Amino acid sequence: MHSLVLVLFACTCCTWATKAGNLTDIYLIGLFPLSGPWNGGQAMLPASQMAVEDINNRSDILPGYRLNINWTDTQCDAGLGVKALADAVCQSPTKIMIIGEGCSPVSQAVAQAAYRWNLNQISYVSLSMTLSNKDMYPNFFRVVTSEHASNDARMAIFKHFNWRRVATMHESHHLFSTMVEDIVKRMEAETFEIATQVIFSQDPETAVRSLKEKDARIIMAGFYRDKARKVFCHAYRMGFYGKQVWIMSGSLAYDENWWKEKDDSIPCTPDQLQKVLQGTLIVDNIHYNPNETETGFTGMSARTYRQRFVEETKNLPQPVSGSERSPTGYDSVWAAAIILNKTMNNLTDSGSAKTLGSFNYMDAEMAGLMKAQIPRVDFTSVSGRVAFDKNGDGLRLIGVQMIQGAGLRTVGLFDRTLPEGEQLRIDDIWEGDTPVDTRQVRQEYLSLSEPLYAIMTTLACLGGILTVTFLSFNIIYRNEKIIRMSSPTINNIILMGCFLAYISVITEDIANTHNSRFCQVKAFLLLLGFSLAFGALFAKTWRVYAVITASLQMKKRVVKDRTLCLMIAALVLMNSTFLIIWSLVDPQTLIVMEVKEKREVKDDVIIQPVVRYCSSSNQNYFLAAIGTVQGVCLLLGGFLAWETRKVKFSSLNESRYIAMCVYNVATHGVLGVIVSISLRNNITLKYGTISSIIILCVTVTQCLLFVPKVRAFRRSLRGGLKDNGMPSTNDWSVPSRTSSTATQTDSDATLP
Repeated sequence: MHSLVLVLFACTCCTWATKAGNLTDIYLIGLFPLSGPWNGGQAMLPASQMAVEDINNRSDILPGYRLNINWTDTQCDAGLGVKALADAVCQSPTKIMIIGEGCSPVSQAVAQAAYRWNLNQISYVSLSMTLSNKDMYPNFFRVVTSEHASNDARMAIFKHFNWRRVATMHESHHLFSTMVEDIVKRMEAETFEIATQVIFSQDPETAVRSLKEKDARIIMAGFYRDKARKVFCHAYRMGFYGKQVWIMSGSLAYDENWWKEKDDSIPCTPDQLQKVLQGTLIVDNIHYNPNETETGFTGMSARTYRQRFVEETKNLPQPVSGSERSPTGYDSVWAAAIILNKTMNNLTDSGSAKTLGSFNYMDAEMAGLMKAQIPRVDFTSVSGRVAFDKNGDGLRLIGVQMIQGAGLRTVGLFDRTLPEGEQLRIDDIWEGDTPVDTRQVRQEYLSLSEPLYAIMTTLACLGGILTVTFLSFNIIYRNEKIIRMSSPTINNIILMGCFLAYISVITEDIANTHNSRFCQVKAFLLLLGFSLAFGALFAKTWRVYAVITASLQMKKRVVKDRTLCLMIAALVLMNSTFLIIWSLVDPQTLIVMEVKEKREVKDDVIIQPVVRYCSSSNQNYFLAAIGTVQGVCLLLGGFLAWETRKVKFSSLNESRYIAMCVYNVATHGVLGVIVSISLRNNITLKYGTISSIIILCVTVTQCLLFVPKVRAFRRSLRGGLKDNGMPSTNDWSVPSRTSSTATQTDSDATLP
């Protein structure tokens, strides 16, 4: 078949070569891959010959000249391409420009040598980004965009569909390697997640398996069609399809329905490959003018060209490889003719004796003059707009095609000449939900159990009522001897602290407003309540200890309530200062923490339970400072309680109860800290346990202090005891004696 193709092309070319006339012949070197990894030259050659015929039929293009193209099959091989160039240069007649090549490696090799013979080169489809380097390829130009521009389109697609996690897979080939390296750099610069990068040279099975293990969903791929069929066959056999979107390069690799070609090297049918390919996006140059009826400078519309091309190639083996890209072959010859025509006019206008026919391989001046005309080329033809940017790359529309059903459908266009944000126009292409770049993890905030909150709130309210009851009793009967002897002012402070502790139980973000102020308010209430309640207990215990110690030393010591209030105020001020500085310098914010195991509730959606807790960057330092103060207070309180455990008063045995309250607060405080740290992940259990500790600790403290007073008061009423009405100084003093059992009087509050 390959020999037949060559014979048919040769006959056609010879027919044109034998035409006579009073014209000067000028020749182009044509490099076409009629075979090899990509044999799209089978379509590019007849398209180029059509262009030569149309140009020679135009009187306004190259008048007095007849354009010819001497072509060679490069087999998509760089070595053969350079040999073809050398043969063309060494053989007569002199050639004036090069058309081709199609395969990027061949174009690179030829372009590095062509400029040494002052030959300008126009490619119809080479896409490698390397060819944009004018230092390496000064005389190379192409009517198509490079893969660099196609990567602009791919990045726009990623952003349009909000795909931020992308995997890459490509054949070990320079064309695909440079393309992938470029887009990976772009994605890394914009903080995309690169799921994985895999490369293969022969069998892609391991590479496909790696993609599956990484659960890749959006895959940027580059490989030729023979490898493509192997890739998608492995994907089918592994069940790696249905959720994936492959975004593939159009780079020479694919003709329409390429997956339907018979391939004995894979154990998959075309229908099986088609299942894997559904939804695949192919980003490539637009090769046919989107306005099919527009007649451009060449005098032919895209629709007319398509019909004519089919007629011209009907004797060739079908399907003709590269047919969908053939318009760029047609337009590349037209671009060369326009460049030569402008050069001819420039020579004429300048009065130069040189003509196009006098060009030789040493004529750098004329080669430079031709090169200078290239930025001025801008016309519309069967492939659309033909123009060149500063790097010699074509300013073309980039198309986004989608494999749907049994064929390709154009679903979007990318125009890089438009402002960013307006360049991509794409249809609503997905039926149902847009594919996602990874499994969706939806956070489920674990909230506090409402029944538990209701129970704890009820208990806290009952505790608050108990506090108000004791406070009312303490205020109403504050002048009664049994109450006055226990310092009602200090007792009121204890009750105020207990009430604040109850309120801290109720202060909880049950409505899930996720406001960090709840944390700060709760901390203030709890710490202030502790400062008042425990500070007052500590002060009362210290007074007993101070009085008894003075008694044992045969000294008299008076401790007024004012002194105790100052001690309590000092503790409150210290703790409040810590909290205020903390809230101003390092305010707490809500931190989200994942808890428990993830559970998948439906396809591609994973529910991740999370809890919110308050934290700040330097909270450990503040907690250590606050904890140290409270720890010292607890230790001192425990010590004083132990030292005064045997002290008894005949009228009111309060010291023992105060000591018990200190032990109660100390043990529950330590337990609360341990629970708070260990149960941070379980919001309901933590709240229930901490609230229970607070309610139990506060209630026991209140009952230990006030139930004995109430009972003693009731006994005093039954016994007919009356207060003598003498005023109390609420002072404690002790005379010089060593008795460990003392009786306090109501007049001077001294220990006899």
